[in-house]
Amino acid sequence: MSNDSPPTTGSLSVPRARSLALRPSNALVTRGLRDIAQFGNRARAEELVILGDAYRKKSDYDKAIWYYTRAIEVDPEYGIAYFQRGYTNARWFSRRDAIADYTEFIRLDPNDAEAYFNRGYNYEMWMGNDMSLAIADYTEAIRLDPQMVHAYYRRAEAYRRKKGDYDRAIADFTEVIRLDPKNSFAYHGRGLAYQKKGDLKKAQSDFAEAERLWAEDEEMRP
Repeated sequence: MSNDSPPTTGSLSVPRARSLALRPSNALVTRGLRDIAQFGNRARAEELVILGDAYRKKSDYDKAIWYYTRAIEVDPEYGIAYFQRGYTNARWFSRRDAIADYTEFIRLDPNDAEAYFNRGYNYEMWMGNDMSLAIADYTEAIRLDPQMVHAYYRRAEAYRRKKGDYDRAIADFTEVIRLDPKNSFAYHGRGLAYQKKGDLKKAQSDFAEAERLWAEDEEMRP
């Protein structure tokens, strides 16, 4: 081989290898172009979500929903857009639509505990006395984040208020108190569960602690 010969990469010379790599029909090129386009779509979707957030903070919820929806149209795989639209739908529009948005977000990111909690809360508020879906979502949120106090609390309330499962409610309220010892609502909820079970001594003890914590909280307010 003369010194003028191009260096080789395996069986092809570098110029030939580059020519093959840049051929539009090459699968790697197609994937690369698609990735570049996706990157551009993601950047645009992020901008649209930021605009949606800005309108939501200004209480212009219709425009916020419009921008989140536009972000999803630009990049259907951008989970944050579904999460933000779900939050806005839940607060001001439709819990059914919020559930659909959180479900899509969970499809894209199945390990996000907060999404399961939010969907569970919407199930709890929307499904009347059927707490099975809400409890399932709170349970998954707890599995993903065992320190999620509000998931234990909402699951306890679902057990107590809608299912009448006071033993499980007491267990969850107790876990809330372990994680957050000054949670007056957990003491009050557990007291109500004990009361329903007929354990009035424990109920009165929890009610007294709840009242003490409420009074303490009032004293600390400016």
